Amino acid sequence: MLTNAPWKEEHLRKEHDYCKLSAIFNFQSLISVILLLICTCAYIRSFAPKLVDRNKEGLLGVFWKLARIGERLSPWLPSSIMAPVRTGRIDENTFEIKKRQPQKPSGIRGGHNNFYVTKKTSISATMKRVEEILHNKGTEIYIHGLGASLNRAMVLALEIQKTFTNGVSLNITTSTVNVTDDLFPMSDEFEMGIRNRPLSAVQIHICRIQV
Repeated sequence: MLTNAPWKEEHLRKEHDYCKLSAIFNFQSLISVILLLICTCAYIRSFAPKLVDRNKEGLLGVFWKLARIGERLSPWLPSSIMAPVRTGRIDENTFEIKKRQPQKPSGIRGGHNNFYVTKKTSISATMKRVEEILHNKGTEIYIHGLGASLNRAMVLALEIQKTFTNGVSLNITTSTVNVTDDLFPMSDEFEMGIRNRPLSAVQIHICRIQV
């Protein structure tokens, strides 16, 4: 019996490890099936919303709820399969508003001489970068501001002009840019949607004057 004891302990340990791995595998399989079902319901609803929305209660209502969960988990859903575009003021108690990243102006490439100003942009840190460019044979820079950052972009441009006195010229161009917000409902009573809104934009071209 003493000789069999180590073998039994080893056998029990292997059985325990096997059961543990089996439980983990079964749990992962269950999660995979649930996620697959959620994605399938959301996909079906994107093409046939009336079919899924027909039953919101009872056993068949589970598929509608799974579709809504899938939509909320996928912020990358194409806007064409979402609710109609909403305009005007949106109640923030009804919808969670997520602002998409604004697109850069057409024809403008990202580079060391393009500065996109936001509300969090540090004027002093940006000034140092601008001075390095204009002092090291750089001839021009572009400052871009959008919406609430317009004033900050103008302040940066004026600081540059003040630093270089008559050594730079400013050319200001204003425009309007359309931005998109994703709307995620707080409850199942409302549908997902998007909101398009116009924002004022400014581009300031600062050029070094050759003396």
